[in-house]
Amino acid sequence: MDLNINKPCKHYDRGCLILAPCCNIWYPCRLCHNEKYSGPKGICSVETLDRYSITRIKCLNCGLEQKPQSVCENPQCNHDLGKYFCDICKLFNNDTTKSMYHCDKCKMCRMGTKESNFHCDVCDICMSKTLEKNHKCIEKKTEQDCPICLENLKISTKLWQQLQRCGHCIHTECLENYIKKSNNINCPYCGMSIYLQSENEKQRIQLYIDEIYSTMDPKIKEELAGKTQILCNECGKKSYDVDFNVIAIKCPHCNCFNTKEIK
Repeated sequence: MDLNINKPCKHYDRGCLILAPCCNIWYPCRLCHNEKYSGPKGICSVETLDRYSITRIKCLNCGLEQKPQSVCENPQCNHDLGKYFCDICKLFNNDTTKSMYHCDKCKMCRMGTKESNFHCDVCDICMSKTLEKNHKCIEKKTEQDCPICLENLKISTKLWQQLQRCGHCIHTECLENYIKKSNNINCPYCGMSIYLQSENEKQRIQLYIDEIYSTMDPKIKEELAGKTQILCNECGKKSYDVDFNVIAIKCPHCNCFNTKEIK
């Protein structure tokens, strides 16, 4: 069965279609298959195509069905199916502006080159060598999903980044939209500030709180007075019997205001 056979793949520049073994339907690539998923009662009950199970492809130039390979086996065709071809992932790509390589430890192809990247065995992901001694290791950190769009980061084709302070990962575009729309500069996972709060910023927050409370009605101030318990999103420490205020509660351990009340 052919599905949108004449439409070019929006994910890769390639010269062939792949036959999805789970539904026997031709697709431009595995991501095109996954995007068509509409539930277990749809045209295919499998949500994520197993890239390693692909055994048949079809040349877009001559239409010959054949095994996965980089050049069409039809002697009258010899069409480039993929200038980059991975026989493990069954990945084809004719876009020579994007370097790719297969990582045996990741068990999939990665953007970039082996020479410029390295595989961190703790994080279980390939990264630029510029981060080899400058990243925070979190065991299998990319097995998690992006906290905004919920796409698995390890198999994602989108650009993602590690937040330097807490070490959690998120799509770069998702992070930019998250900050822009919510005006929130805290990690969506753990709540730690993305940027280290300076002493001047802490002082400005304290002055703002003092100013608000200095103009507050004494009766309201009395009603709000009391003690509470907090967890600091910066240092991770809990504090008990601290003064409550409605704006922001300071952590007595690190003097940051990025805290939340706990029971």
